Amino acid sequence: MVYLEKKLIKILHNFTNKIIKIKSRNFENFDVSCNEEFNYSKRKKLVMLDLLLKEKISDGLIDDRGIQDEVNTFMFAVKILNLYVINIVCSCSTIACIML
Repeated sequence: MVYLEKKLIKILHNFTNKIIKIKSRNFENFDVSCNEEFNYSKRKKLVMLDLLLKEKISDGLIDDRGIQDEVNTFMFAVKILNLYVINIVCSCSTIACIML
């Protein structure tokens, strides 16, 4: 069981590394400030990975390992949140069926 778990974690880490490398290759630096010059029509969303890559390039405050850790944390948090919501929906639908 431990071998399977390590294998699956390695697959997930390889996936996140691949996404980070692709995003780094195609990354265009941008300026985020509170003034009116930042045009939201060009960039409709500020993606977390873009912000992390910007900090890596501009200030060097985070390295590749730190970016990978943040992306992994975010991925697993979203997975847990989705499982929690599915559990609530299934529980509510079960209660509704019992009440009918």
